[in-house]
Amino acid sequence: MTMPCRCISYNRPDLNPLADRPEVILPRPSWSSRERGICVDACIADAIRMLWAHGIITAGCCCGHNRMNPSVIVDERDHALLAIKLLKEQDGRDWHVQQWRLCTVHPDNSATAVPLI
Repeated sequence: MTMPCRCISYNRPDLNPLADRPEVILPRPSWSSRERGICVDACIADAIRMLWAHGIITAGCCCGHNRMNPSVIVDERDHALLAIKLLKEQDGRDWHVQQWRLCTVHPDNSATAVPLI
């Protein structure tokens, strides 16, 4: 059984009454253009570090703060499939794995995926 999350959400600290764990700053991965490390919710830091060690580029993540399942956004479809497999094997929680995809938003509020070259 998974322990309840105690992470403090940096943008909504009011979400979790159990919160007493600040985010973790992970060292910048080689693919990142950030000058500093990357802030990650403490209870998923090991899982995100594990994804990076397997070459998976992430664009965002959240532990869910006891309100939803943890989630991660990855760069490529193949990375999404690998992340699903690795998280199931090595983390055990039910993750939402999403793939970032560039799209054009039109004035009528529709969107069209930009073809990958």
